[in-house]
Amino acid sequence: MFELVKRFWLNISFLGIQESRNFSNDELKNRVFFNQCIFVGFFSLILTTIAVYPFIGNYALINNFSNLALIVALFAQIKGHFAIAKRLVVYSLFAVGLTLTSLSGGDFLYHTGIITVLTFAWVMFSHKTELIELLLFCALAILGFLIGELNLFNAPDFTAHPDTKSVRIVNLIGYSAITLIFISFIKRLNSQNEQNLILTVNEKEQLIKEVKLKTLELEKESVILEEQIAKRTAELLIQKKKLETQNTEKEVLLKEIHHRVKNNLQIIVSLLNLEASRFEDKKILDAINETQNRIISMSLVHQRMYQTADFVAVEFSEYTHLLFENIETLYSNIDLKVKLKTKIPTNLSLDIETAIPLGLIINELITNTFKHAFPTSFANKEIQISITELEKNSYYLEYTDNGTGLPIDFELKSSDSLGFQLITALIDQINGQLSYFNDNGAVFEINFAIK
Repeated sequence: MFELVKRFWLNISFLGIQESRNFSNDELKNRVFFNQCIFVGFFSLILTTIAVYPFIGNYALINNFSNLALIVALFAQIKGHFAIAKRLVVYSLFAVGLTLTSLSGGDFLYHTGIITVLTFAWVMFSHKTELIELLLFCALAILGFLIGELNLFNAPDFTAHPDTKSVRIVNLIGYSAITLIFISFIKRLNSQNEQNLILTVNEKEQLIKEVKLKTLELEKESVILEEQIAKRTAELLIQKKKLETQNTEKEVLLKEIHHRVKNNLQIIVSLLNLEASRFEDKKILDAINETQNRIISMSLVHQRMYQTADFVAVEFSEYTHLLFENIETLYSNIDLKVKLKTKIPTNLSLDIETAIPLGLIINELITNTFKHAFPTSFANKEIQISITELEKNSYYLEYTDNGTGLPIDFELKSSDSLGFQLITALIDQINGQLSYFNDNGAVFEINFAIK
C-alpha cells in the first residue's frame, strides 16, 4: 500500500516534466514543488468549500474559481507555460481569498492561508527579476489581514456557530499539508546542497593533494633542469671561448693573407718598375705603367681587407676614391686637375669576387678618360660615378665624363685597346651588361648582379 501511494505521489510530482527539456536542478525542484502544491491545494479547497458552505452558503462556491484556476495552471505547466501557470495560481488564490474574507471576516484561519500562499509565491518567483510582483503579493497579504481583522466590509460574525471549530480544523489540516510540502522541499534542498558542498569540498581536497603532488614533482624537475642548464651553460661558455679563440686566430690569419697578397702585388709592381728602367720606348713604358696601375687597383682591395674588421667585403665608395687618387697620381705630370663626383651608397659593400673585377673596370674607364677625354684646353674637367640598387643583389652603375666623348665609329668589341678588351672580359665575370654612348661626353652604363 505504501509503495502504491509513493508511486502515485511521484507521478503527481513529475506530471508534465519531461527529461528532454533538460531542466536545471533548481527548475526541476520548483516544478515538482508546484505540482505537489497544486494537488494538495485542489483537494484542500474542496474540503474548505464543503466546510464553510453552512456558514456563507453559495458564496463558498467562489472557491471553485480557484480550483478551476489550479486546473488551468496545471495544464499550462504541462504545456511548458510555467510563468503563466504560477501567476494563475497566486493571483486567483489572492482574489478568491480576499473576496471570501470580505464576506466572512477572519474566522476561518484565512490568515494561515495568506501566509501559505505568500510562502508559495516567494518560492516560485525569482527574487531578482520578479521582485515587484513579490512586493505586490506582500501588499495583498497585508490587505487580507486588514480586511479580516478590521472587518472592513461588515461581514457577519460566525464565532458562535456550532461548526466553526470543525471548519477551523479542516482549514488547518489543508494548510498544514501544504506547509509540510514546504518543509520537505526546503529539507531536500538543504540535503542536496549539503551533499553538493561535501562533494565540492572532497573534490577540492583531492585537487589540492594533486596540486601539491604535482608541485613537488615540478620542484624536483626544476632542480634537475637547473642543474642541466648550469652544466650546459658551462659547456657553452667553454665552446664560446674556443670559438672566440678560433675566430681571433682566423682574423689574424686572414689579415696576414691579405697583407701578404698586397705585398706580393707590390713586389710585382716594383719588378715592373725595374723592367721599365731597361726601356726607353714610350709605348712600352705606358703599357708597363698601365699594368702597374691595374695591379695596384687589385692590391688596394686586399689593403682595405686587412685594414678593416670585414674580411669578406669592401666598402666600395671609399675604394672608388682610392682608385681615382691612384690614377690621378700616375698622371700628375700632365696636370689635368680632374674632379671626381660619386653617388655611391656609403653602406654598399661588395665581396672580393665582385669588387676586384668591378674595380678594374672603373680603373680602365678612369684611365681612358685621363688619356683621351680632356685636351689641355678643357676647363672644368669632371668624372661622375654612381651606383644604384635596382632590386636585391642587382645594381646599375653609370660612368660619365664631360670630355670630348667616344669616337663616332667606336665599337668596343672591335677595339684593339687592351683596356677595352679587359673591360669586355671583366663584364662577363660580374654577370653584367654594358652599353655606351655620347651625351656631352662619354657615358658607360653597366647592369650587374651579385651572386
